[in-house]
Amino acid sequence: MQTINIRTTQNVTIEYELASLRDRAFACMLDVLALFFCYLMIIFFLDGF
Repeated sequence: MQTINIRTTQNVTIEYELASLRDRAFACMLDVLALFFCYLMIIFFLDGF
């Protein structure tokens, strides 16, 4: 797995593991589902009043 190193102003190196394309696609799908669910809840509550 690829990593990225970031050096802070205090000269501390932070190493992050980069996400794969599959992980990014899955996260995007979860975000879209969450937004769609929130949209449905807003429509449901506004339609009820």
